[in-house]
Amino acid sequence: MAATIMVVDDDDLIRKYIGVLLGSAGYQVSMMSDAEQVLAALRSGARPDLLLTDVLLDGKTNGFQLAGAAYGIVPDLKVLYSSGFACLDDFEGAPAEYYVLAKPYNRQRCFDIVARILAS
Repeated sequence: MAATIMVVDDDDLIRKYIGVLLGSAGYQVSMMSDAEQVLAALRSGARPDLLLTDVLLDGKTNGFQLAGAAYGIVPDLKVLYSSGFACLDDFEGAPAEYYVLAKPYNRQRCFDIVARILAS
């Protein structure tokens, strides 16, 4: 059975692109546009194998804050952050260690990091 990846990005084009990219690799993808949708889905019982979240979301919640709230619902959730910024350590809620998929997306890098996280 294919792994399920929940993708959250407030940019429609980026969200659709990464969804198609991951889908082409055989992953089941659910796409969300904001933190509220993700948390509602998790509260309703969704259990993705991986949450891929943009660091800069809708202005109210960043990806690190979203992950922190998601861990309260699904403590063993695996998370991959996505960003176009070189340094993310200054963002509120940034954990000591985390995986980042840099924008613009490199297809092979995306597949490699997703596979590594899912295998961990």
